Amino acid sequence: MPEVANHHPAQRVLAALRRGRDATRRRNVGRTRTARLGTALVCLVAALLIAVSAVNARGSDLRPARTTDLVSLVQDQSRRNAQLTGQLTGLRAQGATAAQAASGLLVLCLAMALGMVVLIGIVMAFYAWVQRRTQRWLS
Repeated sequence: MPEVANHHPAQRVLAALRRGRDATRRRNVGRTRTARLGTALVCLVAALLIAVSAVNARGSDLRPARTTDLVSLVQDQSRRNAQLTGQLTGLRAQGATAAQAASGLLVLCLAMALGMVVLIGIVMAFYAWVQRRTQRWLS
């Protein structure tokens, strides 16, 4: 490509445009139509995601409670930790109460099981007595 003399600004612009066109052609030699369509598709999906996000936001701030300074952030997190600690204390108390109730229920279940074993023993002894008695009558 011949070098353009610096006589006229329009000739310099045309020469720069030609150099750009040639560089673009050299760059696009290895690109396929599929790659170009894929790029366009990715851009389209990104635009769709941005549009859906904007519609769902309905003009409101998506992060309204965001603090910007470090002191406020630490204070907010300290308050949140204190709140969660209070909840944890309450849950631990409920867990201890439930464990006591469960142990009482376990004792009750064991007592009922023992009572059933004793009752079955009594019924079996009565059945054996009745069976011996009927064998005496039959013999």
